[in-house]
Amino acid sequence: MFSHAVALTVASLIAFAAANIGDLIVLMLFFADQRFQPWQVVLGQYLGVSAVIGLCLLGAGPASHLPHMLIRALGIVPIAVGLHKLLSRPMDEEQKRVPRKSSSAAKVFAVAGISFADCSDDLAVFTPLYVRTSAGEKVLITLVFLVLIGAWCGVARFLTRNRTLGTRIRRIGDLIAPYALIGLGLFIMSW
Repeated sequence: MFSHAVALTVASLIAFAAANIGDLIVLMLFFADQRFQPWQVVLGQYLGVSAVIGLCLLGAGPASHLPHMLIRALGIVPIAVGLHKLLSRPMDEEQKRVPRKSSSAAKVFAVAGISFADCSDDLAVFTPLYVRTSAGEKVLITLVFLVLIGAWCGVARFLTRNRTLGTRIRRIGDLIAPYALIGLGLFIMSW
């Protein structure tokens, strides 16, 4: 029993890491964006990824049969946010110092929407794990995933706040974030 739980935990770790490795970059972009508070990024990430996990749990069998066009359409979310970031860039340094007003809820839901869209491929990875497991095993897998969401946020935050890497990531992140989000959306739509 114990060895089975350990094997299931390791399988869950591998599944999460494989399905969400690209999500680290997206998280780093959000943490590098000075307009987002860390709690907004973490809460948004938990909401977005938890929604995907919930979909997998609720419809382990049917979730894998969602129309591909529906999943691809989720790419619109990061494209819209990327275009907004690109089009709303300050024109000069004076404008850059004026913080843009946006509600905390809007920021949380922006992160959640992008996380949900970015993690939509998790359906293909997580669903088989959930289909083949008992209720207790589903709980274990879900707990592992929930802990890993926090770990992913912690790693991304550490990388963007690191003295050596953080300054570069924040500087580059501001420049490439819109293009990265648009690229992510196009990837989701073509996947």
